[in-house]
Amino acid sequence: MHFYKDCKSKSKHGVLAHIRRGSPSHTHTPPSGSLGIIPKPHLNAILGMYTLMSNKQYYDAICSGEICNTEGISSECAGGGGAPQGRELRGGGRGHVGVPSCPRPSGVVQPDKYKPVPDEPPNPTNIEEMLQRVRSNDKDLEEVNLNNIQDIPIPVLSELCEAMKANTYVRSFSLVATKSGDPIAQPLETPLEELFPSHSRASPQSSEKPPPTLTRVPTTQAVANMLRENRSLQTLNIESNFISSTGLMAVLKAVRENATLTELRVDNQRQWPGDAVEMEMATVLEQCPSIVRFGYHFTQQGPRARAAQAMTRNNELRRQQKKR
Repeated sequence: MHFYKDCKSKSKHGVLAHIRRGSPSHTHTPPSGSLGIIPKPHLNAILGMYTLMSNKQYYDAICSGEICNTEGISSECAGGGGAPQGRELRGGGRGHVGVPSCPRPSGVVQPDKYKPVPDEPPNPTNIEEMLQRVRSNDKDLEEVNLNNIQDIPIPVLSELCEAMKANTYVRSFSLVATKSGDPIAQPLETPLEELFPSHSRASPQSSEKPPPTLTRVPTTQAVANMLRENRSLQTLNIESNFISSTGLMAVLKAVRENATLTELRVDNQRQWPGDAVEMEMATVLEQCPSIVRFGYHFTQQGPRARAAQAMTRNNELRRQQKKR
């Protein structure tokens, strides 16, 4: 009774501090074996933690109109003030508050349990085989997917883009999370056989010309050169890479010279490209009616509004063309 009389005008924080240090109006030393502080479950009760609902319970209640999952909402140890009938009080010495002996009430709010989601399996694409099929213009190859392959040498990516220039069957080209960027162009006298031992040059007796020596060029410049010459590609995805504003600008300028590309995704690069690149994106979408899907999160309101209007117009033009 003395405890509640001294603390009735205090806030929750004051009540908790009072509980932990004991009432200053009583200097009686607690007997041996008594409990000097309130256990954590009962501190939760004082803070009102027994009647909280998790997000899952809240949204389930909104959808169904009633509280179906009551786990953690009610507890026999949370109500009243004092222990339930038949429960023993510990620490009930003079000048101390008796608390229920139940160590963990069933109504304590618990976090939602979610099933762990396993990682996706690695990309099984054989880069050497894919390069050969692109070079030979395989009619059964319509998608080049190199997503999440992070150990692709830059010369190989450049050679793949070079082979894509003359390919007429590939419709989708994806380089997501491959650590591709736009490094400084440097000559590299490394034959393809050293990168892929199983790849051999044409024999001297053969009439076929040996493949040229690879030259290291910026990855984005190789993609830009591919877009200028390829006339079959419809989807290009280069998200989640290390492409800077200079590389993105090169790709955007090349998109203006391509009339077959309908989907372009360039979001989630290592650094923000800047206002100038976002304005260029909006301009490209306005000048390229063939693009109907564009993947990028604009940070400026002006380019975002222009891009939204351009995408609406492009999709309307595509719908009218299908009607004819």
